[in-house]
Amino acid sequence: MLAPFDQAILGWLNSYVGSSYLFDEIVRSITGWHFVRAGWLGCFVWWAWFAETDDHRRIKLLSALIAVILIAAVSRGMQTLTFVHLRPFVVADAYGFQIPRNVEPFLTSRSSFPSDTATLYFAMAALVWCISRWWGALAFAWVLLIAALPRVYLTYHWPSDVLAAFVLGTTAVILAYRYCLPGATNLHKFERVRPEFFYPLLFVFIYQIVDAFDLVDRAVFGAKGLAKLALGN
Repeated sequence: MLAPFDQAILGWLNSYVGSSYLFDEIVRSITGWHFVRAGWLGCFVWWAWFAETDDHRRIKLLSALIAVILIAAVSRGMQTLTFVHLRPFVVADAYGFQIPRNVEPFLTSRSSFPSDTATLYFAMAALVWCISRWWGALAFAWVLLIAALPRVYLTYHWPSDVLAAFVLGTTAVILAYRYCLPGATNLHKFERVRPEFFYPLLFVFIYQIVDAFDLVDRAVFGAKGLAKLALGN
């Protein structure tokens, strides 16, 4: 059963769908332009790393980055292994919602709860907040307005998907930053011993966070396709 909270907020946002073709296209474009959504968050991590010379604080930063990927994986796993509700565009007719132009349905049989994209970016915003309260507040506002709400507007997610993403992403990163995950110390030692490997790998890792792990998704999708061909399905 759909929560009144979800129906009320999505219904209000959905009332503006179709009012302006230009606005709808801008919102749709933003959701596909990963650098706009989170590019500066990745840049902030690099700035924080090189601005900070204290080893313990660098370890805390690495711990938070580990938490980002772990909580993003947990969020994706929850979508796959649990079922809360279908994506709004799947049940749009039942609730009288409009699907914006050029919105292509995807993952129509899988739960949309929580939003894995919003979890990833809220986790990054929490990392920024751990380093700077002022920049962190800006990061949370940016993720909400640029990364999260547009996906609700486009009927990819319900508001509760975003709310759960906020709770998951922020809680995981703040706890990891405060208490430090065990692997962070080993990563810091690796940076000291083999910086020629550490920094290229860190670059790829942060780039993939900004890109919402699109390359990983494509690789998994391609592997599944090859597996089906190999099995003759």
